[in-house]
Amino acid sequence: MNKMLVVASSIAAMSLFGVASASAADFATAPGTYRAQGNLGLYQSIPGVSCFVSMDIVVTAAGVATANNVTFSPGHPLCGSVIRPLTTTWPIHKVSKGVDEGGISMDVSVQAGAGTCTGNLAPLRLYWGTKGPNRIETDPVAFVAGTPSPCQVTGTLDVTPTGGTAGEFRMQ
Repeated sequence: MNKMLVVASSIAAMSLFGVASASAADFATAPGTYRAQGNLGLYQSIPGVSCFVSMDIVVTAAGVATANNVTFSPGHPLCGSVIRPLTTTWPIHKVSKGVDEGGISMDVSVQAGAGTCTGNLAPLRLYWGTKGPNRIETDPVAFVAGTPSPCQVTGTLDVTPTGGTAGEFRMQ
């Protein structure tokens, strides 16, 4: 009986607080491939660093989105060497959806000079349709856990279809 009460309480709490999770058919156009790129300001311990960030976003037929081939290149002389992705595949999660926009987050892993930034980067906004052009923006500043301190990200990635994909990167 106690176990059933704990399970029921957990389900009620998750419903009450609106726990979001990635599930099938979160993203469209599926399947599809997009290029997201732009300058992002990155701050943990070195101020004034802006890197040109590029990634390929792949949406599977099931509507699951992942950023692949993530690269950092100069903007700043430290980008791509001292400040660089530790992993080049970052899952993208749907957090909320509105009309032609929605909240997303990404699981990132970045070498940030003497520290690291690893975990869920949020809040981010995805825009499409009437709120276009198609882009991902920090909302207004995105944060991710870091060592020795949390990391802050600001900026916009412009999103364009590639590889024969027609349509925008958007939510279902």
